[in-house]
Amino acid sequence: MFRLNVKTLFTSPPIEQPIRLVQIGSVSGETIALPSAVLRSAPITLMGSGLGSVAPDRLLAAIGALLEAAAPGGFKLAAKPVPLSEVEQAWARDDGGQRIVFTVNARQ
Repeated sequence: MFRLNVKTLFTSPPIEQPIRLVQIGSVSGETIALPSAVLRSAPITLMGSGLGSVAPDRLLAAIGALLEAAAPGGFKLAAKPVPLSEVEQAWARDDGGQRIVFTVNARQ
């Protein structure tokens, strides 16, 4: 069971930004203990998410639409492909914020 520490909410500085609790799956438990005082004293939003929250056909359609809009919309991913054989050298390298994506080449 997930428990929200109410004492921390009341003894810490006032909450200026809303709290968003997103529930994905149930590994941490099936239920949540949330005192009513939290709802009265903090801007909190509870959300559910997961594969069961959207019908599979709607999810696939949304993913397809997103991918189709990405290229014409100028979406760019700051990624640098690096062969998996160079993992040791790449691990220690600073590429200025680019995400390293290790690639596997079947011909290696």
